[in-house]
Amino acid sequence: MPSHHFSRNDPLPRLRSALRSGEVSLQDVWIACVGLGGEADAFTLDAYLHGVGTLSPLDHLVLECACRDALDV
Repeated sequence: MPSHHFSRNDPLPRLRSALRSGEVSLQDVWIACVGLGGEADAFTLDAYLHGVGTLSPLDHLVLECACRDALDV
């Protein structure tokens, strides 16, 4: 289980749903994260999104920002 948790306004469930529906792709999310200064590779990000990996504190914050940007939350 990931060691970091999103805030009460957690965009992660919506991101997971958007990934499943094809609204956004993992590649889109990963590129957004890299563009914001994230260091995680796509494999690590995918594992985290499936609940079987962890992210550094920096990558966790970057993912939260990328989620909000990608989903307009």
